[in-house]
Parts: sequence; structure tokens; C-alpha cells
Amino acid sequence: IQAGTLRLDLNNVHLRPEGGEDWVELDYPCWMTCEGGDLQFHFRPGRRDALTDVVKGLFNLDGDQDQGPVTITAKDCREVSARTATGVHVLLRWVSPVPDKQWSSNYVLSISTGFQRLDFPATGMEQLTLPEVDAYLREEQRKLDAVSEIEREEVEAPAKPVRDWFKAIIPGVELLIEREGASTVTQHPFHGERTSSSRCCFIGEVLGGEFCLESEHGDLEVFYRREVGESSEAEVRRIFDGLLDAVGFMHGCHPWAGWFEHYRHGKLLERWVKPQHDLQKDPLRPMAKGRMYFSADGRDLFVRAAEFFAGDREEASYYRRSLWLMRSACVTGMAFPVRLLTLCSILEGIVKPLRGPKPKGKMTSEDHLRVKWREPVEQLGLPWDWFEPVVESYNTFRGHLAHGFDPDPQTREFGEELNAYSRISAAIYILMAKRMGFSGELERSQLEGLKDLVNLGG
Repeated sequence: IQAGTLRLDLNNVHLRPEGGEDWVELDYPCWMTCEGGDLQFHFRPGRRDALTDVVKGLFNLDGDQDQGPVTITAKDCREVSARTATGVHVLLRWVSPVPDKQWSSNYVLSISTGFQRLDFPATGMEQLTLPEVDAYLREEQRKLDAVSEIEREEVEAPAKPVRDWFKAIIPGVELLIEREGASTVTQHPFHGERTSSSRCCFIGEVLGGEFCLESEHGDLEVFYRREVGESSEAEVRRIFDGLLDAVGFMHGCHPWAGWFEHYRHGKLLERWVKPQHDLQKDPLRPMAKGRMYFSADGRDLFVRAAEFFAGDREEASYYRRSLWLMRSACVTGMAFPVRLLTLCSILEGIVKPLRGPKPKGKMTSEDHLRVKWREPVEQLGLPWDWFEPVVESYNTFRGHLAHGFDPDPQTREFGEELNAYSRISAAIYILMAKRMGFSGELERSQLEGLKDLVNLGG
């Protein structure tokens, strides 16, 4: 799927509305493809009169094909259950009820429609918890003993930890935080035992569980395990999603998984794959690459970010969307002024909730600067001398871009835009990190070559 060149023939195909109860059999040739990052479900009724009324209704095949734009939500979608040629059970999730195309060749009708995700439901022992597996194996052993007339002493199996276990793969992302080493032992016929090691992962703890970030074949694998305790599935899923958001925050990328699985006490709850080919990356990250890789600040900032995004505060949701905007504004070919305008909007949105009530009466320019910027920054315990150049860049470009721009591009050198881009990006990261509870040091402007750091501890 990540290669974008997949075709699977599907057998025993059944269809229902997403989340519905009654399945409808599709007695036609069916297959699925992945091309260019798009998942497609195809079926070939052959003749149009071979379509049943139920199938026509589920795929809007009996209505006006020229009805114009149609709004589709998740509850309007369909779900397809099928078996591959090798017997693997798959679920096609969020299948569009409006086909992308219908085409005929020699009067043979084929229909194609998009879907969002390919799920692999639990099979066999994956459907059981660890105690249920132990009970099943003991019962099978008792049956064998009865046949062979062997008496065995019943031994209570040792209790296994009741854990949630997660794994996600974020394709095309390189791990940038300091890594622990993994050792490999090779038995050589001449040299004997030889040991080699390489750095490949970052291991730590967050919110009562252990995580591991690991580079593998050009992708980033994210693991998390945690004792279940009193936590619901939704609560522990929110923690894992916070880990993924922290990966995106530190690596400047969309933290969207191409593979995901969740086990609870050995039982598979969820497992799926979906194409992720362009996890738009921002070249500027919260910390310079070298410091992020080696310093304790890099490790601490990741943990603080994970704890912050794992919460259900409105502020975390706002920061998550702000970071999405930052990366999306860096898409290849995007006009640089658009990036700057986006950053200015994000900066103001982060500072705005920190401002006190607006004073009554007319304010001088100094009063306006104090109320709008200086007081919120200093209340956070951050130095004003660092933030003042950020405000200068904001004032220079924000109004110029938002309220009509100078038609002469020579009036402002590109270097000024680049410095503003660096300063404002750094300010956004610093303000976010401070609200996350981080107390280390971050660069004030990476592209300007400024080596001085801002101490977030005060």
C-alpha cells in the first residue's frame, strides 16, 4: 500500500452501511486497488439489469447522476467485508456511497468507488485475552490426556500482566531524538563471536507507560505499553495519540500513521493500514537537529509534548490544529508570503488567550504593545528582549500581507522574509513548549545563525 501499486481480488464479499447490522452479499467479481495513494473498491455487475435494488440504493445508482455536488459524512459511508485469494479477512472502511466512475466495455458494466482504510479483524487466538488462551490450551491438553489416559498435576499458570499494547508506523519519517543502541551477535566460522551495535531507538516513560520510537527501513515505528488498571480503551488511546502528536511536534511532520494496531491483554482490538505518502514536513523544528539528537532537552521536550497532547484540554486541540497549519503552509510551491501570513495568524492565536482585559480609553502605541504582546509574554516568565524582534517581524509583514501588499517586490529583500519566518516559527514553538511545562532551552531563530538560547525555566 505504501508503494502505491496494490491489487487484491476479493471473495465472499458482503456490504452494509457503516456501523449497520445487516450484510448484503455482492455476487459480482470484486477487487480493490491502491494507486497513487488512493484506495479504490471495484465490482463488475456485468449488465446493468444485474444490479439489485438494494445495491442500487447503497451506491446511489438509481438516482440522477448529474445532481451536482453531494456532501458525504462518515455515517453515509459503507463497509465491505471480504476474503482475499489467500483467505485473509479484510474490512474496507468508509467506502463512498457515490461511485467515482462507472464504465462499460462491450456492454460489461464496472463500478469503482473510493474508501479510506483497510482493516484486518482479529482471527484465531487474537480474539481471546491471555487468560482465555491459557484456559483453552489447558482444556485441549485435558482432552489429549484423556485419550492417552495420562494424569497430570494441574498447575496454575502464572498471571500475565494486563496491558494495553500499541504499534504505529509513520512512513518516511527519520527519528531525530537521541537513540539507544541495539546489539547484534554474529557467530563467525573463523573469528568466532562478534558483537556489533547501532543506535536505532529512543525509549522512555510517559503517563505510566513505556514507549519506544524506532527507525526501521526509512519509517518511524512507535510502540507503547501500559498496565490497563482502571483506564478505558478511549483513555489509553488518547495517550497513544498524544505520543503520535509529540512525534509530529518534534519532527515537524504530520503524525499520521500508515499502520496501526492495539491489543488489550493479548486480545486484538484494532488493526489497519492506509496510504500515507506525503506527511508534509516543516524544515524548522522546535530545536536544532544536533541538540535534539544528543541533549536531555530533546528527550524532555518530547515527553512534555506527549503528556500535553494526551490531555483533553481545548488548548491541546488548538495547538494540534495550529501545527497542522504550519506544516500545510510549507507545501512545495507555496508562496513564501502565504507561509508568513499563516505563521502570523498562529502566533496571534496562541498569545491571544493569555492577554488580560483591554484597558478602557485611548491607548498609545506603547500601551498597545504592552497589552497585546509584552504582558502575556512576561507573565509566562519569558524574557521580553527575545520576543521584541519577533513582534517587529510580525508588525512588518502581517499587515502588509493581510490588508493589501506592496505591488513592488523589490521594496523588501527576501532575507528579511526568511529572518521573519525563522523568528516567528521559533516563537510559536517556544510559547507552546512553555505551556507544555518544558523548562529547558530552545533556539530563538535557527536560520539567522543566532546561537543564543531562550531559557524557558525563567
